[in-house]
Amino acid sequence: MNPQNGTISNWNEEKGFGFITPKSGGKTLFAHINDYSRTHKDPYAGLEIEYFISTDQKGRKCAVDVRPLRGHKKPSPSSRQRILSIFLFCGFAIVLYTLFNSKLIPLELVGLYATLCVIAFIMYAKDKSAAEWGKWRTAESTLHILSLLGGWPGAALAQSFLRHKSKKLSFRVTYWITVFVNCGALYWLITPEGSLWLKNILKKTNMEVWQLNKIIKLLLPVCTILLLTSCYVPETFTSNIEISKNNDYKIDYNGILTHALAKAEFVQTGKFSKKTEDALEKEEKKLLKEKIIKKCKYIGNAQFNIYAQSEGKLIKSFRFLGGDSTFVTITPLPKNQIEVTGKKISNKEINELKSMGIKIDGTINLKTQGKVLKHNASSEPKFGGFLGAYTWKIKSPSDPAPYMLIQL
Repeated sequence: MNPQNGTISNWNEEKGFGFITPKSGGKTLFAHINDYSRTHKDPYAGLEIEYFISTDQKGRKCAVDVRPLRGHKKPSPSSRQRILSIFLFCGFAIVLYTLFNSKLIPLELVGLYATLCVIAFIMYAKDKSAAEWGKWRTAESTLHILSLLGGWPGAALAQSFLRHKSKKLSFRVTYWITVFVNCGALYWLITPEGSLWLKNILKKTNMEVWQLNKIIKLLLPVCTILLLTSCYVPETFTSNIEISKNNDYKIDYNGILTHALAKAEFVQTGKFSKKTEDALEKEEKKLLKEKIIKKCKYIGNAQFNIYAQSEGKLIKSFRFLGGDSTFVTITPLPKNQIEVTGKKISNKEINELKSMGIKIDGTINLKTQGKVLKHNASSEPKFGGFLGAYTWKIKSPSDPAPYMLIQL
């Protein structure tokens, strides 16, 4: 497929998208900042660019792999912002160490800052992944709360190194407000009144300096909820995949998705808490808001009966049921080849699934007009590929992940 030329006719810098007018004429095409070259300066109205035409998950034409036609290179990707974020992180770490060494703050507070920084960075990474793959996004208020509580140095690193939430002006303003408020609160904690208040809090909760591990244990459930709220496991299902010689794909999933975190709670306690049951029922509406989920019904026992479907043109790597519940990844390779890979499950994850009583039983059928170079399917189509499909029968989490290499 040859690149097309055009001009950016309109660009919304705050929202990160705009429209391209093709040089050859015709309707304008939608373009998102995630599909714009990271080695070039930010786009603007009037910039001449080249791009490839693709379709989104709703079948609408859009521009991908967008890059300036000439010049417009930036010295280094977000170098100044990265240097600033490293300076902030290291500088604040030195401040905390100095305050602790001077016995102005307890070790618990240092540990709390470190833990919140890690959580903030991971939450930014998950939100960026969700934005790229059409998953349910993390609320901006959640990211701001993490910064306000003390995770702002980790958030600064995430914004610069992950290139996420680094351009939206309203978000940046609120972020810096949380930084100043948190630093003000830290300053108050080293005053006589603040220090006395903190000591009383620690005393009431029986947390001495040597009991730092208790803080971590208290925070682990929070971390787990934040990190695993979208962790689904395909359990009983049938999936059909079609890949044409024109780089077009079509894939669907019909079956059960199990919420692993809720299932783990049931295994440990023998029941679901009222809070978990309410959250699972709300999750049905949440899943239906995702573009690829066409039907969804909560059937109890942390299980959802869903039908998901997606189709389009393979310009870049595509993850079906993206994020934590990635089911299949389809990746265009050089020399006009396509690689299809199922999710690989580690031995640790296999043991966890078995302990939760999750039994995977599924079938994947793949049809292609290309030449199959490699595969590990259970069965092949008959009569030279004219009848049937390549089929994988998956009966256990420990079964090999599906794999196929196709020459188009």
